[in-house]
Amino acid sequence: MIFEEREKRKRTTLSDMIYFYREQVKRLERIGMGNKTEFGTLVTEVLIECTKRRLYQLSNQKMELFRNGRHND
Repeated sequence: MIFEEREKRKRTTLSDMIYFYREQVKRLERIGMGNKTEFGTLVTEVLIECTKRRLYQLSNQKMELFRNGRHND
């Protein structure tokens, strides 16, 4: 039983991923285009748009799961 609970907590849920991408968009916009992240990644319009697109895809996936009644997230 304890092992199952521990394994359950390790899983990244769809909500976790949506939260991560939402925070990434905010962070990239705060850093600003033309500047670099702490890892040396150049923030570009393409990077921000790709991150937003992935956030949109994940959000739509979650909405679809709710519509189909499979929302264990």
